Amino acid sequence: FTPLEAREYFINMTKTTIKYRKDNNIQRQDYFQLLMMLKDQEDSGKTTGLSMSDATEEDAVVNQLQYTGESATPSNTMKLFTEEKISANTFVFLVAGSETVSGTINFVLFELSKHQHIQLRLQQEVDSVLAKHGKLSYEAIRDMTYMDQVVQESLRMYPNIAELSRECVRPYKVPDSDFTIEKGVVVLVAVNGLHHDPQYYPDPDQFKPDRFEGNNFKPNPTFLPFGDGPRICIGMRFALMGVKTCLAKIMSQFSVKLSSKTQLPLKFDTRSLVPSVVGGIWLTFQRREDCH
Repeated sequence: FTPLEAREYFINMTKTTIKYRKDNNIQRQDYFQLLMMLKDQEDSGKTTGLSMSDATEEDAVVNQLQYTGESATPSNTMKLFTEEKISANTFVFLVAGSETVSGTINFVLFELSKHQHIQLRLQQEVDSVLAKHGKLSYEAIRDMTYMDQVVQESLRMYPNIAELSRECVRPYKVPDSDFTIEKGVVVLVAVNGLHHDPQYYPDPDQFKPDRFEGNNFKPNPTFLPFGDGPRICIGMRFALMGVKTCLAKIMSQFSVKLSSKTQLPLKFDTRSLVPSVVGGIWLTFQRREDCH
């Protein structure tokens, strides 16, 4: 899906950045530096140190190496961290952490515009947390628990991916059936269908953030907006931080209402890989001081 020109651009950017950092002995606390470190360890024959021992409870959702199957174990001759693969991971990180952000914010604001009492509760939390911390910061965003619920419920209703594909790495007998999924079979998971299954989410078409109270993006096999397992979306944290930061900034200053330009019910473009509303979502922003 990526044009050759774009691929070459990212590969050259990766090589240039690696060379510049090494030539100038620059080390930064960022994702790219981690990939460089893993490449150096692999090139020198050392272990990459990828294990669950360093994972915290907060990391649980993105550190799921215990679920890695045999096929995910690299052979002695396969390089995990070439410059091309670092480039690919960087590209996915940026795309997954930016392209989906605007869409998610759009749907959150759409639902808030329809449910003013939920919007008010979110604004009250944002005001309270900002008063406590004095500014919008990483620590402040982490304290916005109702914000988490609102974002999770929006991602449940409007996941950025309609389906997931996973290759079975060992024969698996489906519980309570005679059916066995053989090794090598590709399984498609209907994310949107799962998210709207009343067995797991009563009143699935209703926007109810309280259904995620206390969850805080903990692993949940029926909630897969970023995938699951060892191949969970690498840009998840980056994307969520972007979404919540933007929403906190907006809610601290504005109230949103649905514009009459928005065509209801929403119709989705079936040709788009990500949720795209035909005609777009139109909202009206009003400064909160003008609402009183």
